[in-house]
Amino acid sequence: MNKPNFEGRPLIETPEVPMIGYLTGELKDEFEKRYKSILHEKYHDNKNLNVLDFSGDTVKGSNTYSSVLAAEILKDIGFRTARPIDLEKARNLYKSNELTGLDTSGHYVDLGVVYRSTDNPNKYLAKKLAPQIKKAVGKIDDPIVILSEGLDIVNDDEAPEGLSFKLNGSGLIKAPTLKETIRFSKINRDGMPIKNKNGSRTSYTINSGLSGLGLCRGLDLGSCWRDLAYSGSGGRVVVLSEP
Repeated sequence: MNKPNFEGRPLIETPEVPMIGYLTGELKDEFEKRYKSILHEKYHDNKNLNVLDFSGDTVKGSNTYSSVLAAEILKDIGFRTARPIDLEKARNLYKSNELTGLDTSGHYVDLGVVYRSTDNPNKYLAKKLAPQIKKAVGKIDDPIVILSEGLDIVNDDEAPEGLSFKLNGSGLIKAPTLKETIRFSKINRDGMPIKNKNGSRTSYTINSGLSGLGLCRGLDLGSCWRDLAYSGSGGRVVVLSEP
């Protein structure tokens, strides 16, 4: 016979485990308060940061700039934004047990930027970042991923959106597989795609400038996003808490 359910209590101390999810509940409220305050006081209500929709239960919308500010705020309150490797692990967990992990299908997640050269797109921003990247990694032979957590936002009247970036010393990844558009199914330990001509997913790229990096709605990887200010209702901020 089937064993009946038993509503007991743990006989050992339950360990804390990493948690992943969207911005909801008390965390959403605290995040909203801090985000709106910084947006107004530090960034003078710049429209390219004023893109998040706080009206529902879950924060909606996202662009490259807001993902950088979100990473800063979450770090200050003991959390962090999810990295590519986190999203992959969460998706695989969800596939095996829908009570664990997270499936972001149907939404997109901004993850940072990819530097390739000082040309367009985003030529001005690329030129501002180039000497900082060279100082950090030396000669640049491959695309350089800078995760949102590795950037700070700077007010910049000469920048097209009034904002530019500076490195803060973390979140840089050399990514040779982002040189060309490829098929893939698995990722490496940095969260970058491993080329497989028979893969089920696509990594879309360009070959110059500075572009946004994100996980697409269909779980493809996009490092070809030219418009860093674009935000749509399908965007989500994904949060990670660690013990």
